[in-house]
Amino acid sequence: DQETLLARIEAGIDSDISKSIPLKEGQANDYNLNPNLYFQEEIIAPEGYELKELRELLTAIKRNTNHKNQTGQTIQIGDLANNLFDYERSYSDISISPLKKYATKLSKKSLLISKVSLNLKPTYFIPADGNSIFINQNMDAFELKDKKVLIPYLIHEFYEPYFQSQIEALASGSVIASISTENFLSCKILVPSLEKQKTIVDESRKQLILEKENELKELRQKFEQQTYEEFASLKHALGKPIPGINIALEYVYEYLKNNPGEKISLTDVVSQRRQTTLQDKFEVMFNGLKLIQTLLEKGE
Repeated sequence: DQETLLARIEAGIDSDISKSIPLKEGQANDYNLNPNLYFQEEIIAPEGYELKELRELLTAIKRNTNHKNQTGQTIQIGDLANNLFDYERSYSDISISPLKKYATKLSKKSLLISKVSLNLKPTYFIPADGNSIFINQNMDAFELKDKKVLIPYLIHEFYEPYFQSQIEALASGSVIASISTENFLSCKILVPSLEKQKTIVDESRKQLILEKENELKELRQKFEQQTYEEFASLKHALGKPIPGINIALEYVYEYLKNNPGEKISLTDVVSQRRQTTLQDKFEVMFNGLKLIQTLLEKGE
């Protein structure tokens, strides 16, 4: 409905689809006119929480590319963690390769993030003895400077919707979104007491375990149901040849029992009523067993 949309925009009243900003605000945002940046919901800190910018909690590790190394273990975006709780890495098993021009050496514990795409993939790097680990330009490394926040809680908040919406608003690039170091550090997180941080992470971990247990329970139930259905299907399929084999065996057994020591031939009639021979009964058994063998081999 172009006419209604245009009328709302031309009215000059801020709404959910249009907003006027002072030129200074645009300048302060480096002329980034990404609409998400100006339609962010205000984050209100609940009681017992502080709202802090990441620059208050983290210090960007200065890029030092003046190293003498020609080769080293370079972390790629794909090597970063992408898990709410499994985020610690030492990268001692990364293969050694020639270093690119702007590779930066890491020598201390660092919080690593991906600057490319909207998935930060937060990873806590813990150096191992004797390893020279490097990152490329597509990553940032930070050192925790505020002891009032815990790394597990910090990473936990990075996955929260209120934080993700900030990343989306501050990202730039139409094809591949990226987040600058400055914009990342301007994002805000809610910081409670250390004890509360531990509780939040623990509760989140318990909730995840509960969800995984429920998923496993559902998977087990589906597997049991599928197994039952497959068994029922196989039982039904085997129900056709087995009775025929049993009847044929009974006829052969009775014939042999009633003719002890007699000369036996495959052409001997074993059922006067149906005029079937030993040959006929053996063929019934042979064909039935062959069908069972095929059913079991194919599992169908």
